[in-house]
Amino acid sequence: MKKKIILATSFFLLGSIQITDWIFFAYKGDNEKLNISDLNAKYEERFPPILQLYFHNPVVSTLVCFFLHLTAGLIFINTKKKIFFVLGILSFVLAFWELFSLM
Repeated sequence: MKKKIILATSFFLLGSIQITDWIFFAYKGDNEKLNISDLNAKYEERFPPILQLYFHNPVVSTLVCFFLHLTAGLIFINTKKKIFFVLGILSFVLAFWELFSLM
């Protein structure tokens, strides 16, 4: 049971870090004035070449975040403690946000 919670927490944190990093990058300084394609290119350049492949297609990174939050939410919901139930609901909200951002 403890391994599942650690896995769910890791998935939740990985997805949340990616979302938070994108938000802070998009609203930093001169980035607000860029159009979306230039912003994506500048965001992609921040990472090493191996990770640039992951961020090159935003659909892939969005789907990965969606499945990370969805899996974390399912694991958290099946746990009997209230704090994990709340984290599960938050995970589902973030997964829905990712799904909505695909459209």
